Amino acid sequence: MPVLIRLVSSFAVLATGLLAGVMLGVAMEQQTAQTLSANCWIVHQNLNDHLFRLVMPIAFVISVGSACSALFMHRGSARVWMVGGVVASLAVSV
Repeated sequence: MPVLIRLVSSFAVLATGLLAGVMLGVAMEQQTAQTLSANCWIVHQNLNDHLFRLVMPIAFVISVGSACSALFMHRGSARVWMVGGVVASLAVSV
């Protein structure tokens, strides 16, 4: 059982970190895209929207689902830290 807890917790942290990295990359990319002309920016934004509609729901469900499952496996102070992580992830994403 301790191996399963470590595995699920590691996956939760990895999935949440990947989601945070994607969100940071998008913010940086949006700053760079401000230099584009209006027509180029519209095409660029439409491509980004299409990609995110395909990828983000799956990534969000995986990260929150794994964090919640790790939350129920932990005891004591580890559970408190997992609750904080899940709440912070939801607050940033929503």
